Amino acid sequence: ESRGGENPGGIAAVARRRIGVLRESGCRRRVKRNGPAETADHPVFVWGGGVRVYRDCFNLGGAAVQFLPDRRTVDLGDIFAQDNVLLAASLRLTLGLKFEADPYAAPEPLPNARLSFELDDNVSLWTAVSRAVRAPTRFDVDLNDAIVPSVLNLQGAQDFKPEELVAYEAGSRVQLANDVSLSVSLFYNAYDDLRSTEWANMTTLPLLWKFGNLMKGHVYGLEDWGGYQPFDWWRITAGLNLQHENLGFKSGSSALGGVATAGDDPNHQASLSSAMNLGDGLAW
Repeated sequence: ESRGGENPGGIAAVARRRIGVLRESGCRRRVKRNGPAETADHPVFVWGGGVRVYRDCFNLGGAAVQFLPDRRTVDLGDIFAQDNVLLAASLRLTLGLKFEADPYAAPEPLPNARLSFELDDNVSLWTAVSRAVRAPTRFDVDLNDAIVPSVLNLQGAQDFKPEELVAYEAGSRVQLANDVSLSVSLFYNAYDDLRSTEWANMTTLPLLWKFGNLMKGHVYGLEDWGGYQPFDWWRITAGLNLQHENLGFKSGSSALGGVATAGDDPNHQASLSSAMNLGDGLAW
């Protein structure tokens, strides 16, 4: 579960539903390099990086929703490295680190660590911890929305911080038969600096709301996935996700819109999918 995009509900959705035409162009370059080929005694080392440069232009005319400035050229970059260490014949430690440079925030370190243990050929255990962020976007920083013209405005914040996630996971994968597998994992996600909407001016017109980072919380739960492959060309997959979400506001927040502004995530989700390889490049 991740809060990595624009959420569908709450106060901020008033602006998103009224956004007009966007033109975007850009280019992307990415490089990835591996060390020597992986063997039982020498796991592979991976490193690389990427850069993306793009230009956007919002042609909104006299609409109440504007982005100021209405056009930008921005660049995003990252570098990363990941190594695998064999601590024992069946015990492996994976360490990774990524740095992201974003036009609206300082470079962010994104570390991760994963420990896996093979009980035998059919049963494995693993645990992991990682940090991720949702970097600020044009919506968070440059938005200017006259919700009620001359009466109430909603603005982005130039000092908007990245939304932060620290994820803890542990699980097991079991190969029950040649064509049947099962995976179960527990997770705990700690969120900080989630987007909130705060009063910035309550005394004169127009009244002003601004985005802030005064929401935090945690989500914990269980994920279960199973796979059955009755034939080489047909695979059936089923999944179940159970979670509990507990979000709240930090001291000093205006709490406008309540925690519903963070979105409406279901506590229970189930899925069933079928994939068939019918040959000659045809899949269904």
